Amino acid sequence: MLQITWGDITASRLAHIGINSTEQGLRLLHELAGQGVTDDDIEPLLSPLLTALQEAPDPDRALSSFSRWFASIGGRYSYLQMLLHHPVALQVFCLVTGSSQYFADLLVRHPEYFELIANPGVRGGAKSESTFYQEVTSLVSACQQFTLKKDALRRWKAREMLRIGIRDLIGLGDMPSTAREFSNLADACVQCAYDITCSHFPLSPPSKMPPIAVIGMGKLGGQELNYSSDIDLVFVHGDDLPYEMTTADGRKIETIVWVARFAESLIKTLSEESANGHVFRVDMRLRPEGRFGHLSRSLSGFRAYYESWAENWERQALLKARFIAGDRPLGDTYRVLVEEYVFRNRVTSVFLKDMKDNKRRIEKHCALERQTETNIKTGYGGIRDIEFIIQRFQLEYAGKLMRLRTTNTLHGVQRLRQTRLLTETEARELSRDYQFLRNLEHRLQLLQGFQTQNLPPVQNEQERYKLARRMGYDSREAFEQELAQVRARTHHNLSKLFYKEQDEESTKEGEEWAEICDLLELIDTEAAQNRLKVLLREAGFQNLPNALRALQMPMCGNEFGAMPPDTPVKFKAIVARLLSACIHTPAPDSALEGLEDLATAVPNRAHL
Repeated sequence: MLQITWGDITASRLAHIGINSTEQGLRLLHELAGQGVTDDDIEPLLSPLLTALQEAPDPDRALSSFSRWFASIGGRYSYLQMLLHHPVALQVFCLVTGSSQYFADLLVRHPEYFELIANPGVRGGAKSESTFYQEVTSLVSACQQFTLKKDALRRWKAREMLRIGIRDLIGLGDMPSTAREFSNLADACVQCAYDITCSHFPLSPPSKMPPIAVIGMGKLGGQELNYSSDIDLVFVHGDDLPYEMTTADGRKIETIVWVARFAESLIKTLSEESANGHVFRVDMRLRPEGRFGHLSRSLSGFRAYYESWAENWERQALLKARFIAGDRPLGDTYRVLVEEYVFRNRVTSVFLKDMKDNKRRIEKHCALERQTETNIKTGYGGIRDIEFIIQRFQLEYAGKLMRLRTTNTLHGVQRLRQTRLLTETEARELSRDYQFLRNLEHRLQLLQGFQTQNLPPVQNEQERYKLARRMGYDSREAFEQELAQVRARTHHNLSKLFYKEQDEESTKEGEEWAEICDLLELIDTEAAQNRLKVLLREAGFQNLPNALRALQMPMCGNEFGAMPPDTPVKFKAIVARLLSACIHTPAPDSALEGLEDLATAVPNRAHL
């Protein structure tokens, strides 16, 4: 490596490696000396430092962060010797701090966290939820006071976020594994907060802890957390609780009041800010009745609400429901209840229309905020587009195909491919584009630790270039070309697979056959067959047994076996046009019979 001396450090040299404020850069380099470290000691570090800065996504941010961190450590000389002998650690430091001001500030507050950068053994591999929980439990249990337990949890969570982020930035973890590890971390934090809250609300025998389960929703439920995600929680408690309980100090309290205070304390443990930040922001708006509802509800209360009051969007949100902490048997029972409500054997066209209307409202709101082109979550060709595609298929078909019941989006894509509801090409595009967009979301949030999904303005070429570098691209043009292709492809798949515009716009007559399309899901029942005969007669068919048989075959199969899963799906997509075309011929029954003969003759009905 070419040696660089103090005499070689010029403004032009700093500008060449990407330092914009060269005067400040020179000052920061000279300020590295001090506290037992001389200019002569620093000089051997200049060459590897400038090389590391040049490779950083934002050299100015990386240099400023290194200067602040170096000034905060004790024993500068020993750290300096370690950096000279391990230049890779310097490169990782500049990569991490040049990508994230949030991580840079964390390293300045806790200089000892540098061991996560310098020591692969300390950095370790990906951790499971149980491993996280064992680690944090041993740490928190050593603290006696309630406030100290909470603060220990906050410090541990911040350190683990940094560890996961370093693994992500240096390429040891891809987007799915990073999101899963964040979710495992959150699971452990919620369970630890649950334990801390239990210790703060002791009961006196014979009173005992009532069954309470914490359910994760949204990205936490799907094990898809971001760097700066809120966590969506729902509390459920058991039925048949005693009217009142006795606290450790002998006071009587209504059980329902105690449960509400317990939930409030747990939420506060997670979200309360301190000098060490917070654990996680908590969003409770997905509970029944939103912010006006009780923090916790009984199992029977959830059942009554879902059966009588819940809206369609709440049913969609419950696709992500997953037990997180507390009483596992109760959480498992809640999950069974949710599946009974969410996954139906028949999904009406009214429900699907409501789902589309909800998606259009999201798009309209994004447009009103003038974020259609900048918001990579709810804007054009964004993350929400892919999530709605997968969730539509799950809500429509998981009632019969249980393997589609997963809370994770990427798992959902693969299972839809395995059941042939998505083609290989569609699944590959959705999976690849979702990971690209989520990785981009991670890089946006990682910069300042804020919950954002907005790209820098197009006119801010410098920030767009830095974002491209954080995404691993050498040029802004290459990154933006890839981004444009991903968003265009995602929007196309939304139109084709979610809105199904080609099918809906191909004929206005399709709405006339909506009831028949809905009845196809129940065609193996006598009531549906009788109603279908009435509708087919009204449409102009005379040979009702043959017409009914032509509709039954692609949906249910025959005496030789059932149809593959993709056959009824694709038949439902064309049945309105098919029946409409038949009744516009001189002999509708003959036309339908001829089409059925053709379908029987070909090897694969779905391909036909």
